[in-house]
Amino acid sequence: MALNINIKDNTSHAVDINSSVDLIRIAANASLDKKKKSTLGQFFTPSPIGMFMASLFDSIQGDVKLLDPGCGSGSLTACFVAEAITRRTTISIKADTSDIETTIKPYLKETMEMLGVECSKSSLEFSYHHSVSDFILRSSNIISAGFLSHEPAQYTNVIMNPPY
Repeated sequence: MALNINIKDNTSHAVDINSSVDLIRIAANASLDKKKKSTLGQFFTPSPIGMFMASLFDSIQGDVKLLDPGCGSGSLTACFVAEAITRRTTISIKADTSDIETTIKPYLKETMEMLGVECSKSSLEFSYHHSVSDFILRSSNIISAGFLSHEPAQYTNVIMNPPY
C-alpha cells in the first residue's frame, strides 16, 4: 500500500490518531480505582505531553523495537507511533508494553489495534507484546538471577514516565 498523503496531511493524520487515543486514555483513567491509582502512582499522559516527548527522539528509523514499561492505555506508544508516521523513516515498530494494572487491558488493546490500522495505512508494520507485570520488579529479578539465565531485551527506543 502506497503512502499518498503529503507531510502536512501526515502531521494532521498523526494528530487524529492521538485525539482518538486521548479519548481512550480518559475512559481508561475513569475506570481505575482512585485509591489504587494513588498508591501505584499511576498517571496517564495526555497526548500533547506525549507528542512533545515523542518529538524529542533524535532517531526513529528503520526497524524499531520500542519499550513502554508503564504503558497504561498506550498513550505514549501512540504518540511515538504518530511521530514515526510523521517522520516517514520507519519500516516497522515492535512495541513491548508492560503495566501492573489489569483493568486497563481492554483499553490498551483498543489503542494497539487502532495503531495497527493506522500503521497499515502508512505502509508501516506494527506489532506489540503486552505483559501484565511490574516492570521494575521483573527487571530487578532478571538482574538478581544474573544475565546468564535470561537474555536481556534490546530496544532502539524507550518512551516512559517516571519512576522508571
